[in-house]
Amino acid sequence: MCDLPTVPARSFREAWLRRKDSFMGEFKDKAKGLGNEIAGNVKQAAGKASDNQRLEGEGIAQENKGEGQNLKGKLKGSVGDKV
Repeated sequence: MCDLPTVPARSFREAWLRRKDSFMGEFKDKAKGLGNEIAGNVKQAAGKASDNQRLEGEGIAQENKGEGQNLKGKLKGSVGDKV
């Protein structure tokens, strides 16, 4: 018949769910990061236009937060495939 190795259904399902969770976590972090980067850039532009240093600083901080979230998502993606 078929020479495929037999794998218990439970093991396959658990492996699939772990991989799915890893992908979804990666995607969520990247999406949140992109949102924070965009919001940070908007705040920076608004702060510069209105000469509001506080708003400009908040924008820089939020952009940095977004970059960190994006990096976290990339790390989850690269590590998740190897786990």
